[in-house]
Amino acid sequence: MITGGVHKVRFSIQVIDQKTGEALAGPTEIQTDEFAYRGARAVEADAEGHTMKVRISARIVEVVGTWLGLLVEEDAVNSGGIYSVGH
Repeated sequence: MITGGVHKVRFSIQVIDQKTGEALAGPTEIQTDEFAYRGARAVEADAEGHTMKVRISARIVEVVGTWLGLLVEEDAVNSGGIYSVGH
């Protein structure tokens, strides 16, 4: 894969009980990366609908799903850092 760099994505997440307002998990700071395409590969990806926004959004969905325990990612430790910043 030819890359033009790396998109660094950081965000915080917290799960709150809708009825009680109690924090069930987090807040947690998550940092994950997604390779950035360049040149012809970037143009090709855009034409196929795999825009930068689509790729980064898919990565966030994958990481949040893993954090929530909905997905199991083989290389979760190496592909993104999950750091507890709360409770």
